[in-house]
Amino acid sequence: MIEYDNLSKDLFMNHRYANKTLAWASTDNLDDYLKRKADVAEHYKEDPVQYEFNSYGYRSMEFSEAEDDGFIFVSGCSHTMGIGNRLEDLWWSKVGEYNDLPVVNTAQESFGTDYMFAVTNQWITKQYAKPKLAIYQHPFMNRVMKVFMSNKCDVYCDSLDTSESHLMATNAFMYANMVDAITNMWNAQGVPCFHWCFEPDAKGINVFSMNHVLQVTGEDQARDLTHDGPLSHNNAAILLEPHVKAALHKNKMRHTNTVVEDLQSVSAQYSLEEDLAESIQELRAVTDTIYD
Repeated sequence: MIEYDNLSKDLFMNHRYANKTLAWASTDNLDDYLKRKADVAEHYKEDPVQYEFNSYGYRSMEFSEAEDDGFIFVSGCSHTMGIGNRLEDLWWSKVGEYNDLPVVNTAQESFGTDYMFAVTNQWITKQYAKPKLAIYQHPFMNRVMKVFMSNKCDVYCDSLDTSESHLMATNAFMYANMVDAITNMWNAQGVPCFHWCFEPDAKGINVFSMNHVLQVTGEDQARDLTHDGPLSHNNAAILLEPHVKAALHKNKMRHTNTVVEDLQSVSAQYSLEEDLAESIQELRAVTDTIYD
């Protein structure tokens, strides 16, 4: 559960994690780890996970340290928060490293696209620093944000019954509109924005959205044996990198569907760094825009 102050109307605050450094968090807890230790990858036993949270309770640099046009803004659910994973193994850590940019991470466990829409609106409205790029990882489409009202709002995530197909279709439609709204909000600030998910979490968004949500295949498990692990995050970073480079260097605003397959095939052919720029140039030779 997170909290929103109606009086200051500032960003969501997670008091449970604010300013803390923890060895365990959420589904990655010691009791469960001891029960399933035999199934956990050896590298977690040799190099344990550590969670460091900023003053708002996010696994991120301090928001006040971000400088205009000098960082990447990301949001998502517990995958991007990094439950069960070391910080350096997370997809956004790698993207930041590849592009020599710090990252502001506004992801919170359990929350959905409606939360990402809300925190984006808060960030822009309160005139926090403007990023060079915004990237969103979307969770499964059954999540809905609920609020208990008092002087401060207690905000939590509930789940729809996935057997209720009309509810799932409605939520997919709403999520798609939020994806488009998030993109439009950033584009109005002159900030490129695109979206992805671990498949098949947010696949239904592509039925309705004007913005394509990239699909990444998970291949391993984090320490909690629930979330995707380092290899999966590395796959995400590699898939995202040509889109990141195109956005940063060509400054195109939004993702289109027309060349996604070409980009995905290109992304499988290089080992980042020097090959990356060459691959993007090859793609541009046959299509004059990656973003529209």
